[in-house]
Amino acid sequence: PGDLLPEREVVQRVVARINGDYLGVLHIAVLRWEEKSYSARAGFQSQIEEACGCDLVIAILHQRMGTPLPTDVARRDDGSAYESGTAYEIETSLARAQTHGAPQLYMFRKAAAPSVSADRAQFEILEQFWQRLFVDSAGRILRAFQSFDDVADLTRQLDVCVRGWLAEQGYLRDAPAWNSAVLGSPFRGLAAFEEQHAAVYFGRRVALDLAWQRLLRAHEQGAGF
Repeated sequence: PGDLLPEREVVQRVVARINGDYLGVLHIAVLRWEEKSYSARAGFQSQIEEACGCDLVIAILHQRMGTPLPTDVARRDDGSAYESGTAYEIETSLARAQTHGAPQLYMFRKAAAPSVSADRAQFEILEQFWQRLFVDSAGRILRAFQSFDDVADLTRQLDVCVRGWLAEQGYLRDAPAWNSAVLGSPFRGLAAFEEQHAAVYFGRRVALDLAWQRLLRAHEQGAGF
């Protein structure tokens, strides 16, 4: 949902780092619906590539469930409507995994309390969805999930998660972190580092994200900039 834009960027960066580590060995394609253009002939959801057709699905929630779907979009077997496209993608991925063994779904939820500007109606819808699928009203855990505090924590957990999933699939058998046979030496000497060297030369993106989030929180709490 739209309250997790920095977290969605984290997914992109973590995957780019892993792709860089295993360049020439494997490549993970990240599918993000907002990076494509869609025809006005129909709504978004009917044109978005099905998450349940992927190998790995990463779902991240905090305080919003997302935009309600049009009435003509597919419904659950009992006839009830999905709360949003996010709910549809999570539930159809779980259902397909039960019958086909894939995709693997990893659920992440941000631990921070909702901000003062949060949409309370959206939060209530999310809580009802969460209690139905992950932790019921009595506190019983129905399905496993990961909790994270901020983008730094999410970055660490996602890296472990994706690399662990790749290892389970058998994709990381003795694969080098930097394939010298394909990429040459990672030591550049006096030569400049370029984008393709991100696996061995990278900056302080996580620290910058944390600083930006602190500024946003200060603004929401009326402290100004």
